[in-house]
Amino acid sequence: MRELILKHGPKLELKHSHFDEITEEAKEVTSDMTSRAGQFLFKKVTLAADVLLSDLFKLLQLNPVLLEVYHGYWAEDFLTEAISFNFTGTEVVADDEAIEYLEIYQQWSHDCDTNEMAYMVNELHGMGFLRKAESKNLGSVGTRTPWSLTFLPLKELLNLPVHINPQVQVVEDNIYSTKYGQIKYSLQNPNLQLGEILEAVLFELSFHGSPAMKKAEGDSLLALSERVKSGVVETTPFDFSGLYAGTRQVFEIYDGDFSEEMLWQLLKKLPDNENAQIALSEKEGEQFQLKDPYCSGQVKLAT
Repeated sequence: MRELILKHGPKLELKHSHFDEITEEAKEVTSDMTSRAGQFLFKKVTLAADVLLSDLFKLLQLNPVLLEVYHGYWAEDFLTEAISFNFTGTEVVADDEAIEYLEIYQQWSHDCDTNEMAYMVNELHGMGFLRKAESKNLGSVGTRTPWSLTFLPLKELLNLPVHINPQVQVVEDNIYSTKYGQIKYSLQNPNLQLGEILEAVLFELSFHGSPAMKKAEGDSLLALSERVKSGVVETTPFDFSGLYAGTRQVFEIYDGDFSEEMLWQLLKKLPDNENAQIALSEKEGEQFQLKDPYCSGQVKLAT
């Protein structure tokens, strides 16, 4: 039996059985592996409930090899910033628009056509306190609001606990399926590898680059927002028509009032294995028809 546990401090403990040749008995032994974390990147670890984001940065400091492993995520730059704050963040105050803890959530995607797992990702976001007031956009009373961390200062996050959501959401990855992007089923995966945890955290924090790059990008977006609000910059509605232009390559549309978008929406509603031409002709008559090169066989959105 071998169990790896990361505790507040940080302290990385390895619990394992040791056979005593004198007593001829096996007993449980706990070893401190905090300074040897690089050896356990591919081992599943249990996070104690009180582990903070600052603990993960202290773990990086105690294991310089990890800075090389996560160099592409600007690990050294973020560690330097955490050190400048003495690994201490701002005080957490309960509020409907405040973050209570950081959550690593898991999402996998499955392609119903190829039966392949297309990607398996672990991502980080903030979870708010249980709401005390109703909000149209942020949730009802008693729910938690998920928050993006992209532009939040590191100092606001260091004191927050890091939790793993054990539920894995498996979504449909076949873009031609009617269920594309929808949750197909859920699994339970309570423990991630130590390396996966560190990667999920650093990937989110470095989404816009180093701390300096992230601040510059955030300032730029805020300045642009102010220019839009003041009327200096005008906005132009996005033209979605180009997204559906491909339907005219496959279908001949006879009705001038029937748009590519309307046809696309009908296609998306068809069961994956249904003959598209027959199903659509029953629904819309002669408003459109498959072009000759496509009439020889079934047109499937997915299998």
